[in-house]
Amino acid sequence: MTICIITSYHDPKDIRLYWKQALSLEKEGHKIVFALMHIMKIKQSEGNISWISIKKPKNRYLRFINTVRLLFLSLFLKVGAYQLSVSEVLWISLFIRIFKPRVKIIYDCHEPLELFIPNKPWVPRFFKPVVYRLVEIYECFFTLFCNVIIVCAESRIKHFKRWHRKAVLVRNFPYQRTSPIKPWLERNKIILNLSGLSAERGLPELAAISRKIAESKTGYHLHLHGIIVEDIPVVVRDSIKMLEQYGATITNDWRTFDHLIPLLQDSRFGIFFRRTLDYAEFTTINKLFEYVIYGAIPIVHNCKGMSMFIENGTTGFLVDLGSEAEQIQKILEISPDELAEISARAAEEFNNKYIWEKELPKYLSLFNK
Repeated sequence: MTICIITSYHDPKDIRLYWKQALSLEKEGHKIVFALMHIMKIKQSEGNISWISIKKPKNRYLRFINTVRLLFLSLFLKVGAYQLSVSEVLWISLFIRIFKPRVKIIYDCHEPLELFIPNKPWVPRFFKPVVYRLVEIYECFFTLFCNVIIVCAESRIKHFKRWHRKAVLVRNFPYQRTSPIKPWLERNKIILNLSGLSAERGLPELAAISRKIAESKTGYHLHLHGIIVEDIPVVVRDSIKMLEQYGATITNDWRTFDHLIPLLQDSRFGIFFRRTLDYAEFTTINKLFEYVIYGAIPIVHNCKGMSMFIENGTTGFLVDLGSEAEQIQKILEISPDELAEISARAAEEFNNKYIWEKELPKYLSLFNK
C-alpha cells in the first residue's frame, strides 16, 4: 500500500513521523509519500520513502492558508491511505472523502487541540471560551470523515468517544535503547532542556534556574536546545538575556534524531516545563522518556500527566510551578551516588516498559486492516 503522510508543521525527518512511523511502515512493505511544507521546496526519495513539498511561509496564518496547496498536492497521488499529522490539515479529510471515498483516512492527533489553541498568547483572555468552542466544532466535524484517530493519552479516547469517533491509543515513546548508557557520574554536569523556548514552556523559570546554579557554584551548566518562540516577546527576550548573563548555553535549533542521543548521553538531568499543567495529561511528553531511557534524570512539573510515570525521588523529580529554582537547588545537593542510582534504576525500568516497539503493532495494524 502507498501511504501519504500530510503535515504543514513537521520537518522532513521528524523523529515521530519519519524515524518511528515511516521507517516502520516501510519495513512492512508499504510505500510512503510525505506531502509537507518546508523552508525549501524539495522533491526527493530514499528507498520507498519520498518527499514532495511546498515552501513554508513564516507567518502562521499564511501557513494555514497554504494547506489548500497541500490538498491539491496530495489529492492526485495514487494512495491507499492518508495520515493527517497535524490539526491544520484536518479539514482536508472532507475533500479526500468526497473525491476518494474508498481510501483510509487516519488523523494522528498528537496534541490536545482544544488546549493548545485557546492558550496561545495571541488569543485574548475574554475570547478563549469562544475559541475553545470553535476548535471543538472544527475537530468534531472534520474527524467525521476519518476512519480512525490516533491519540497519545487515554483521556483523549474519552474526548473523541463523546462524538462516537474511533480512537486508538498509540503513545509516542522512544525506541528501545540497545547499548549501555554512559555512567551518570562520568557525565558532564549538564542540565538539559530539549523543547521549544517560550514563556509557555518555562523560559522565565529556566532563567531563574540559571541564576540559582550560577550563584551556588556547583559546577552545573544549563543547556537549552530548541527553537525560540516569542509567544510573549518581552518575557522571552528578558529571559534569554538573563540566561546568557548567567552562562547558559542556548542553541536556537532542533536536534535531529541521530544527533540527539550523544547529547542525552552526556547530560545528568533533563528538564521539561509547561505552564499549562493539564497539557501533559492529554499527550505523551516524549522528551520525558528520552531523558530517562538515556540516563538523564528528569525534572518536570508536578501534575497528573507526569506523576503517572515519574515516582518522585525514585525515577525522577516532580517540582511545583513557581518554585522550580529553589527545588532544583535542593535536588543538586543530593548525594551524587544516590542520584546515580536513580538514573540507572529509571533507565532500566523505562527502557523495558515505555518503548516504541510495544506501541508499534497497534500503529501498523491501522494500515493492515
